[in-house]
Amino acid sequence: MANFKEYCERKFPKNWEIEDKGQGLFHFRDNLIDKGMGFLVVVQEEHYKYEASLVFENFAKDLFRHAESRISVELNPLRKLFDSNPNLTSTFHKHYIETNLDPDSLTFENWDFNLIYKKTNLAEDADKFSDLLISFILFIFPYKFEAEEEGGAVSELLTKYERSRLNRSLCLAYHGYNCKACRINLKEKYGDIARDFIHVHHLNPISENGLITPDPITDFVPLCPNCHAIAHLRTPPLTIEEIQKMLNKNGNTNFK
Repeated sequence: MANFKEYCERKFPKNWEIEDKGQGLFHFRDNLIDKGMGFLVVVQEEHYKYEASLVFENFAKDLFRHAESRISVELNPLRKLFDSNPNLTSTFHKHYIETNLDPDSLTFENWDFNLIYKKTNLAEDADKFSDLLISFILFIFPYKFEAEEEGGAVSELLTKYERSRLNRSLCLAYHGYNCKACRINLKEKYGDIARDFIHVHHLNPISENGLITPDPITDFVPLCPNCHAIAHLRTPPLTIEEIQKMLNKNGNTNFK
């Protein structure tokens, strides 16, 4: 059974350093960001919960201001993701500084953001929280690319990824890893080696829409490789409902 660090190593870009400090403490850092200009993600695993906090480095003011603006956007898919997880709590605290004891001089200095995930099923909690954590991090930080936009040129930090890593992460964190059509869970069928072997299907094909900014939660669904291939046997692709009707008609044992 893979542990929390191993799950994260599968999902985070290769440039991330993930250190196991012992006693359930983990440090995450993006090594593409110069020392002093980046941030550290600190995760503490306890018996009943995971708690993650962001620590900005000394010269990362532009970075935390960008993160604050991302958190504040009106159409924020993180809100849907967090609302769908009753065991997840997020806290956001702003810090201000006052000059010469003048209350009117208050200026924004920094902020703290914490994610607390209450464990429920020990067999799945590490996996679930790792999905939530990477979705949060990839959404709020810039990385020199527009993470939620698809159909354009492959960006510097998404090398070899035609589709956005963020969109996939948000989709799976919200919907899980069961195929939306046949309901199969490949990990349950093949074991841990197949844990991340699931396709993310775009309900509105990029080939028809060009450069778009989809909602990763409403515009994407997880599909097993078989159902994904079947969906694209027709143009436009078969809908999830049409595939389910085919499965039901032919007595598929996985579909209910």
